[in-house]
Amino acid sequence: MKKSRSKPRPRRTNCNLWAWADDQAPRPIVWSEDDIAKLEHYWAKFISVNGPWEWFVTLTFKDDVSLGYALKTVRVYLARIHQAAQTRSGHKVSFGWVMAVEPTTSGRLHLHLLVKASGALVTLPRFRWECRWKNAGGNCGIAKVLPAKRAAAPYLCKYVTKNGQLNAGGDLHRWKDTSQSTIIQEVVRNAQGRAE
Repeated sequence: MKKSRSKPRPRRTNCNLWAWADDQAPRPIVWSEDDIAKLEHYWAKFISVNGPWEWFVTLTFKDDVSLGYALKTVRVYLARIHQAAQTRSGHKVSFGWVMAVEPTTSGRLHLHLLVKASGALVTLPRFRWECRWKNAGGNCGIAKVLPAKRAAAPYLCKYVTKNGQLNAGGDLHRWKDTSQSTIIQEVVRNAQGRAE
């Protein structure tokens, strides 16, 4: 007779908090169920604090591309959106984004983003930006640009512990309560300690 485990088995995954990754993949981290719940909760809180978000964007690639290539291409795409929002509004706009990198089972990357630009994105035609992604480079695939909804934050947060990454940039409010940032750092340190 087998003994049943009282504790759930930790999942092995990759995670990169707060920084654009270089071409190297982050090192594996072993997450407990409690770690997963804390990370998802605090990332969701961070995303909510930085709202309201204007667009929910999904970007794909036709072929397998490196993480570095994908991030560089997205940076250029986001810079163009920011520039267009400023031009359309006629003044400087506060621009921010949160991006989840989803590696699919086939190995191709899908990118999911929440984007905001001080209300200026409402004036930009979403279909045009879907077309601009397809024309951004030889490997750029399909783009879907939709109005952002509240359910988008939890959707992005699940990728932080599912072999994906969560990245943020632009004019976003950092943690208002430093204990939140400290908790995330502690969760990551604990998970890295279990992996070694």
